[in-house]
Amino acid sequence: MLSRVKLLFVGQRYPHSVARKSERNLSNLPPEILLSIIKFLPISGAASLTLCNHALLQALGTRYWRLLRYGNENENQREIFLSSLARDLPAHFFCYHCSRLHLRDKVGPPGPAFQPLNRLSCRNKHESIWPCFLSHRCDSDYRFVFPHLHLAMKRHRRGPSHGIPLDSLSFIEVQLSDDEREEDKTTTLLSVEARISSDEFYLRIQQWALISSNHRDLIPSRTRFVGICPHTRSHTSAISGLVECRFEHQGKRDDCRTCLDILQCQHCHMDFQVEIKDFQDEGMALVITKWLNLGSGLTPMDLKWRNHLARGPGNTAKIKAGSVRSRFERQQGASQEVLTQENASKLLNKQYMRTLQRKKVYRRQQGSSVYREVWDNKWILQAGRRFNYPVDLTQIFTSLFIAWALSTLTTIVWTTSMQSS
Repeated sequence: MLSRVKLLFVGQRYPHSVARKSERNLSNLPPEILLSIIKFLPISGAASLTLCNHALLQALGTRYWRLLRYGNENENQREIFLSSLARDLPAHFFCYHCSRLHLRDKVGPPGPAFQPLNRLSCRNKHESIWPCFLSHRCDSDYRFVFPHLHLAMKRHRRGPSHGIPLDSLSFIEVQLSDDEREEDKTTTLLSVEARISSDEFYLRIQQWALISSNHRDLIPSRTRFVGICPHTRSHTSAISGLVECRFEHQGKRDDCRTCLDILQCQHCHMDFQVEIKDFQDEGMALVITKWLNLGSGLTPMDLKWRNHLARGPGNTAKIKAGSVRSRFERQQGASQEVLTQENASKLLNKQYMRTLQRKKVYRRQQGSSVYREVWDNKWILQAGRRFNYPVDLTQIFTSLFIAWALSTLTTIVWTTSMQSS
C-alpha cells in the first residue's frame, strides 16, 4: 500500500512508458508534421535542416536546395545558407562577389609572391583599399581585398585550422624612381602589418619618401604623390601646410598647434601621423604612419570596410582621435618606434638591396616582339621572407610562339621562292 502511495506522489513512470533518447528527434516525426513545421522556417533554414541527416533528406527532399540555385530570386537566402556552411568548413569561404563557396588556397596573399597556380578568376573583381597604399610614383604590388580580411577574421574566431594567418599579410616594398641623375632619385618604402583587437581587424601602414640631401628644401613638392586615404592626399592644402610646418621644425616637438601628434580623417576614422626625418648626407624623408580599423570582416557591406574604398560612403560618426592607434599598439608586436627604426635602417646605405628581394619583370624590347627578363627598380619582402619572384609564363609562351611563327613563316617564304626559281 505504501509503495502505491509513493508512486502517486513521486510520479515514477512505468518502464514501458519511458521513451528512448534515440527516438526523441525530428526524423521520427511523420512527414506531414515535418512539412508543417518547415513552413515556418526561411528557405535557408529549411535547406540547412535538410542537410542534418539522410532521414530528413528523404522526408523533405531537395526542393529547398533547388530554390537556392544561382540565378533565382532568393539571393539573400542563398548568401545566408552558404555563409552558415562556410563557418564549419575550414578550407572554404563564402565569396560575396560570386555567391558561392571557394577554396581558401585559391585566394593567394595580397602580395605578388606565393600565388597559387589556379588562382580565383574573381580575385581581381573584388574592391581593394588601394588608395591607402599609394606610396610610390607607380602602383604598388600589394592588393588587399575583402577575402583577405574575411579569412583572417575567420581564423581568429574558428581556430588555426580555418582562414589565413596574420603573418601572411605583412609586406615591405621599396621602389627607386627612374630619374636619370642619381641626386634626383626618390626612394619610397611601404610597410604593412596586421593585428586583431576587440574582434576587429586593424592595419598599420607606414610610408617613406626619401629624397636627396641636395633637394631637402623641395620635400613638400617632391612627395605629392604619396596618398593617405581616399579622402586625404598629401598634396591637399591642409596636409601640405602640415608637411611644411613639420619641415620648418625639423621634426622637433614643441607647442605648435599645427604640428599635432595624431591626426584623423573625419570620413574613414583613420589615425595618421606625419613626420620629417633628417638623415644629413643620406637625405631627408617624409614619414606617414597610418592605423586603419577595417571592422569585423563578416560582410563587405560593413561601413568600417567600405569607408576605406575608393568610392566609400564615408562615416559621419565621431570617435576620439588616436583611439584606432592605441587599440593597435596595445596588441603584441613591434612598437611604432621599433618599426620606424627598422624601416629607416633598410633605406640608409641602401640596405634594402641586401635584405629584400629584387623584382624581375619581362619586358618587350624596343622594335621587337621578344620579351626578355630584366630587373625592376623595386624590392619586396613578403610575409617576412625572401622568395623567387613569380615568372609570367603567359608572356614567355607568347614570345616563344611569335618567334616560332616568324621562323616558320620565313622558312615557308624561302622554300616557295626556291621552288619558283
